[in-house]
Amino acid sequence: MARQRRHRRKFGKVEARRYKDGTKYYDASYPTPSWAFSKWPELDLPTRQHMPGFATDTTRADGWLADEYEKVKAGPDGGWKPVQLRKLEARKRDARDGVTFAVYVQTWLDTRRKANGEPIKESSKTKHREKLRNHLIPFFGNMRMVDITPKVVQEWWDTYDTQHDPHAAGARNAAYETLKAIMHSAENETYPGIDGTLIIKSPCRIKAARPAKRHKTVNASTQQLIALADAMDALRPGIGLTAWIMGRLGLRIGETLALQRGDIDVEHGVLYVRRTLTQVYDDKTDKTITTVGTPKTKDSAAPVQFGENMAKLFEAHLRDHVAPEPEAWLFPTNRGTTMTEANYRDRYFNPAKKTVPGLEDYWPHDGRHTAGTYTMENGASPNMVKQQLRHSDVRMTNKYLDTTSEQHRRAIITRVDDELAGYADRKQGDDTPDTPDAQDMPDTPQAAPSPTTMSASAGTPVPVSAPATGMDGESGGRLGMVVAQLRSLSEDVQVSVLVGMDDDRRVRVLPSLSKDVQARVMAELIRKAV
Repeated sequence: MARQRRHRRKFGKVEARRYKDGTKYYDASYPTPSWAFSKWPELDLPTRQHMPGFATDTTRADGWLADEYEKVKAGPDGGWKPVQLRKLEARKRDARDGVTFAVYVQTWLDTRRKANGEPIKESSKTKHREKLRNHLIPFFGNMRMVDITPKVVQEWWDTYDTQHDPHAAGARNAAYETLKAIMHSAENETYPGIDGTLIIKSPCRIKAARPAKRHKTVNASTQQLIALADAMDALRPGIGLTAWIMGRLGLRIGETLALQRGDIDVEHGVLYVRRTLTQVYDDKTDKTITTVGTPKTKDSAAPVQFGENMAKLFEAHLRDHVAPEPEAWLFPTNRGTTMTEANYRDRYFNPAKKTVPGLEDYWPHDGRHTAGTYTMENGASPNMVKQQLRHSDVRMTNKYLDTTSEQHRRAIITRVDDELAGYADRKQGDDTPDTPDAQDMPDTPQAAPSPTTMSASAGTPVPVSAPATGMDGESGGRLGMVVAQLRSLSEDVQVSVLVGMDDDRRVRVLPSLSKDVQARVMAELIRKAV
């Protein structure tokens, strides 16, 4: 019988082999390209490349060799890879495709870092866990990361009933911010055991507009803060000082409740923010607990200056309500431990604010906003407010440029309106000219007459005597000029001038000035009367 000639191939070879049970199969192989050894020296490449698996006929083996020949012929940059490298990549791909959302987010939380490379705070992890537990895990938890597409994200987005649930939009947006951060990391950061990223591109494509704030910030006036502090002190003596620490010094509620005696330097008028209350997740109890941690940012851990009157409040509080040790809490519980934010709000802050008209919707953090607004209204630059509130970025401070207290707003409106006083009187039928009389005009256009002189002995403002005649016949223009002149002076000088005025003129002028000036004038008049 004639011997069958073997089929000669120009590339590689196919050899017939048998399994132990006698089943026949074909093994295809070809010599490893010579340039591959220098391109992948770390792989210890074999001299021949064998087809993964084995073929039961020569058709599949011949097809594989034909494909390999084209890749090898293209050279080192043609896309060819050693078979063992392809197997490794396939195993990694299978591992990547098996990672679910719930598995990935645990790794994400453990390795999460800020833009500067530092680990995020435990309080931030706790907030992420709440969003994951309440909004993201129930929907995405069992899905593979590679299966979460823009369409799937849109389906999750549409599950929120924003028309009937007033809180749905805010909760959804907050959860979406966490989802975007997770998917951004999956797109750009390598995953353990894969040496690559889990997904090619983030599926979060929704351009979510920020929903309207559920809470409108309330700025508390000085009178309202006094009433709030008194109402809190009635519930627990000394706790009212927190209203001033937040409402005038701008501390956050957690920073306020974490203050100790050693943080207050009454002599130099400086408060040191060294710690804050923070919410962290407890693995053992699966609950959120309150601990004392470091301030929110490095900029938050900074000194805050205060004036003489705040110093008096601190001095009295330290004397009457704080233990003598430097580490003694300023506002401890009855057991001597730190007071939690929930305890503070529920027992003292919320019941007290309900008794103060206009503060029904006042939140503890509104005190920080109140402090920033009032500091800005009193002439502070944005940079000074940034330092006082310990913002890390002046852009956070700029929000106070567009906000004013109701008292300040009314004062500005009154100031603008006063310019129309003479004209409005004339339109109502008053024939009195709407320009000041000659004797009321300054000698030169550049200098307005000063309503005060300086005492040579004491160096204090002394009011110039007001005209003996009352204000009944005084034109609106003259009244407006008096008000304008007073406003150009400091509050101390305004008070001195008003106290020296005759009663009729003072009654006409006083309502056009700030509430603080009005209060100080009334207090001074009462003191003199006594």
